[in-house]
Amino acid sequence: MTADVTIYRFILDKSDDEVSYLAALLSADEVERAGRFHFDIHRKRYIVGRAMLRTTLSRILGTAPRKLQFAYSQYGKPTLEGDLRFNLSHSDSYAVLAVAAGCDVGVDVERVRRDDDLIPLARRFFSPAEVEQLTALPADEQTMAFFRCWTRKEAYIKADGAGLSIPLDAFSVALGRGDVPRLSGQGTEGWAVDSIETEPGYVGAVVAHAAELRLRYRVPALQSTSRPALQPPLWPIAAASVS
Repeated sequence: MTADVTIYRFILDKSDDEVSYLAALLSADEVERAGRFHFDIHRKRYIVGRAMLRTTLSRILGTAPRKLQFAYSQYGKPTLEGDLRFNLSHSDSYAVLAVAAGCDVGVDVERVRRDDDLIPLARRFFSPAEVEQLTALPADEQTMAFFRCWTRKEAYIKADGAGLSIPLDAFSVALGRGDVPRLSGQGTEGWAVDSIETEPGYVGAVVAHAAELRLRYRVPALQSTSRPALQPPLWPIAAASVS
């Protein structure tokens, strides 16, 4: 089966007026969680991310953003009733949302940091095969390879839904610049992985429960503080819980 996955990319840093407007789209529990952030910048980014999630999914489903009712797995992954699947990731002010119908999906994006000593991190979290691949590369290729590996692994454990209960060294991904993205090892059969297009300075990956992926990129449903008009659903997806 080929999974059609739509990727939405957006910036989380907005003006105070935009953040105030977007906060009104959140549920009571989301507002309460936003209030627990110690730093104002993290609170604002959380509000924008959740509001963009709500407006994008509501545009797909043809309903109002505040009517979406999320359920959460024991590992904290949000879901909706029906066959719509989605996952949100952000790094600093840059966010990526992946949406698919009928198959679990996970996405991860990371800002590339070239001043960190990444090999010790790789030895701590990567599989022996990945560490061997990484350290065999020329020094000037290791940073990008590290982040390709990291985002592909994170996307997989997010797609699976079990999060960090899956040991990161229990499975492997291809990380070389010319390698075909793939997963191997414990529990990875039936999952497909691919890189995603990002802003310069970032690396991203998406994983879905499918034989292969077909990616498309769309503009998020909300780009300004203007209130989005209700539209018919984009896809023939089973109804979500919107009561």
